Amino acid sequence: MSCSLRLRAQLNHEIIEVLSSVSELRPFISAWAVIEQRFKGIAVLDDSLDPVLQIHCLLQQELATTNLVTEEVFLLWLLQLKIFRKNIVCRDTSAVWEPIMESFADFSKKSPAIGLSEARHNADKIKEFSTWVFKLCDWDSSLLSGEQQKSSLH
Repeated sequence: MSCSLRLRAQLNHEIIEVLSSVSELRPFISAWAVIEQRFKGIAVLDDSLDPVLQIHCLLQQELATTNLVTEEVFLLWLLQLKIFRKNIVCRDTSAVWEPIMESFADFSKKSPAIGLSEARHNADKIKEFSTWVFKLCDWDSSLLSGEQQKSSLH
């Protein structure tokens, strides 16, 4: 059963609140915004492939257990997304969806006959994704906001 758009939006908002509240995670806000958009709609294939649902669940578990989410843990979660165990394939052309290249919505518009297959040898896919995520992170603004916070305290 597919997650409602309203529930997905609420879960995404809660993820962004956590990312915003932990200074070490703030650089991921910009990356998360792109990831969330790229994967929007993927739940029509399988709810468990939506990173919003997966990351929200992991965040809630970690916060309940340790009340701490580190940069390393968050990045590890992104690199272990369930989508990396699957390929989303156009049945007509055999084209495989690459989230770093286009959104799921754009791919599904071009390729209405979509199916899932098991992903093999996905280490390269994960490496490309991790590089992409780091490029999407806004390292400068988190440093600036940290400096601004320090200066406002003095």
